[in-house]
Amino acid sequence: MAENPSRVSYLPQEVLGLIFAHTSKSTAHAARLGSKILSAAATPRSFQHISLKPPFCDRFTHIAKDANLRRHVREVTCDARAVLDYCPFPMDFLEALPYLRYFSGLKVLNLKFTDYADDGDENAEPNNSTSYRFYDIYSFRRFVILVAFYCIHGGSKDDQDLVQLSQSLGTSDDFAWMGDLKTPDMSWSVEDRLIDGGFPKIQLEELAIFNLAEDINEGQDHGTEDPLHRKHLADWPIFQQVMALSTLKSVKLMVAPDDPDNSLWDNLEDEPTEYNYQWQDLYLRELTSWFKPQLACNLTTLSLYYDDIWGYQPKFDFRLINPGSGPGSGFPHLKVLGLGRYCFSHEWQLDWFASLGSQSLAGGIEELYLDECVVVSKAYCTIPQWEIWDMDRDRNYTIVTVQDADGNDVEVSNRGYLPATWDIDLVDDTWTEFYHSSLSWHELLDHWSSNMTALKRFKMGTTASLASWSGINLATHVTVDKITEAAVAPWSKISIMNTDIHAKFDDVAFRKEVGIMELTLPFYVNYSPKPSGMPNWVARPWFFIPASSDEPLVMEEPPKETRRKDELALDNLRKVVGERAKGGGRVQMRPMGPSRAQSDGVPTVAELAP
Repeated sequence: MAENPSRVSYLPQEVLGLIFAHTSKSTAHAARLGSKILSAAATPRSFQHISLKPPFCDRFTHIAKDANLRRHVREVTCDARAVLDYCPFPMDFLEALPYLRYFSGLKVLNLKFTDYADDGDENAEPNNSTSYRFYDIYSFRRFVILVAFYCIHGGSKDDQDLVQLSQSLGTSDDFAWMGDLKTPDMSWSVEDRLIDGGFPKIQLEELAIFNLAEDINEGQDHGTEDPLHRKHLADWPIFQQVMALSTLKSVKLMVAPDDPDNSLWDNLEDEPTEYNYQWQDLYLRELTSWFKPQLACNLTTLSLYYDDIWGYQPKFDFRLINPGSGPGSGFPHLKVLGLGRYCFSHEWQLDWFASLGSQSLAGGIEELYLDECVVVSKAYCTIPQWEIWDMDRDRNYTIVTVQDADGNDVEVSNRGYLPATWDIDLVDDTWTEFYHSSLSWHELLDHWSSNMTALKRFKMGTTASLASWSGINLATHVTVDKITEAAVAPWSKISIMNTDIHAKFDDVAFRKEVGIMELTLPFYVNYSPKPSGMPNWVARPWFFIPASSDEPLVMEEPPKETRRKDELALDNLRKVVGERAKGGGRVQMRPMGPSRAQSDGVPTVAELAP
C-alpha cells in the first residue's frame, strides 16, 4: 500500500514557515530530514541563530560558505569563553572568526568572553605554550571585537589599522600566543566586497557583549607598541564607526569581574577566597566614552550589568553621556533599560532617569528593570574632615566640564563622589563620613510614578545568591512564597551575573529560571574604604543595611519611616504600571509627598501636560 503523505506537506509554505518559527531549533533540524517541502520551510528557523564555538568551528565556516544556508542567519554568537582552556588560544576559532562577514543578513551579534578579566601569568614568556601573559587576555578580547567589527562595517583598502591588524597575526612575539594561526583573508574593504559578489555592510541592530573587560592602565608597560596592547577599543576608528551605525538600536553589556575568585562570591556552593579591586573599577569610569551622542540618540534598548555595586563607586555618571539639558540629551529614544547592581546616590537621578525616551513615540521609557540595585546611604573616607571641606571649595573637584553634541561646554556637579585616588586605605586609618545621601527609594519611585508616564513594565528583582554574600535577611525584602518558588529554579544557586541576564533581563521565562524574585522592600548600602595588607580579606566595600537597623538611611528621617514609605512607593509604582499595561492609559498616582523636583520649584511633566 502506498504511504499517505503527511497532511502537513499540503500546508502553504508560508504557513509552515510560521509554524517552525515557533518551534525549537532541534525540532526544525529534525523536520529538515522529513521531505523537501519540510526542509525548505524549516531551514530558516534552523539557521536563524548559529554559534562560533570551539571545538565546533568548522560548522560555522561550513554555513558561512553555503549561500543557501547563510542567507537565513540573523543572529550569531561568538563564544570565546573556553579559550583559556587552550594554550595558545584555539586557532580554529581565530581562523573562523573572519567568516562572520559572509552573513549579510545579520541583525544580532553576541560576543561572549571568559569571566576572568585579569587571570594570567605576568611573567610568562611570549612563546610559552603552556601559559599566557595576563594582558594577552585583553588583547585577545580586542582582537575578537575588532575583527568582528571589521566584518560588520568593512574598511578602506588604505585603512592602516586593518593592514597592521593583518600583519600582526602570528608574525611577532607579541602574538606568539596565536601559535600557527594562518593569516586569514583580511580583504574586507567595501570595494572588495562588491567585487567578490559581495557582502555589503551588515546592518547590525543589536550588540551584546558578555564579560567585557579592558586594560586601561596607561602606566603599565607591556614591552610592546602594538596597538592591540596599547590602544583602547574606543580609540579605534572601526569601533567608532560600528557604534555609530544608524541601525544599531540595542546595546547589552555585562562587565567582567577583575579576578576569577570574584565570581565565587555569588555562587552559593562556593567559598570566596579573596576580593581584589583592580582595573575594572577604572574601566567602568571610562565606559561612558563608548556612548557617543550618535549612539545615545539611536538606542532604544540598553542594559548594563556588573557583578559588584557600581555607579557611585566605581563611578559611572550617566550625565556624561550625550550631556545637556535639552530634549535631545541623554538617551532621548530609549524604550527599555536594564541595570544590574547599579547604585543610586544623587538627586540629579530623579529627573535624569525620568527624562529617558522623552523623544520616543510613547513620550518616555516603557520598560525599566532594576535588578539588585541599591541606594547609597553613607560613604566614608580616610582623610581628615578639614580636607573634605577644602575639597568642597575646590572647583577642580566639584565641577566636571564636558562637551555636548554641538561642542558647547556643559558643567556637571561632582559633589558627593569620592575621588578615584581614594580606593584603598591603610588598616589603622580612621574613617570619616564623606557623604550622607538625602536620596531615598520612595523619593525615586514616587517621582517616577508621576513622571515616567509611558512606563508599562517595571521589575525590581533579587536572588538568593545576593543574600549569600550581602548578609541580608531575604525574608524582609521579598515574600516567603517567592523565596520558596525561587529555591527550586534550575539556576537558583548561580549568580545572575554569571548568566545571560544582560541579554535576557526582559525575558519572563529566563527570570524565573534563574530564580529572580520581585522585591517588596529595596536595598540601602554604606560604602567604606577597603583595607589593604590584610591576608584573605573577604569583605566587599559595600555594607547592606539590615531592614531592622536603627541607623538613619536618609538625613532627618527615622529609618522605620523611610522603610515604610519605600514599601508603599514600590507597591504604588507597580500598581500604576500594571494599570497602564492593561490599557488604563497614563495612570498617575499622587506621590506621598512633594518630589525633589517640585520642592525645588521645577515643574513636573504632569504640570506641563495640557
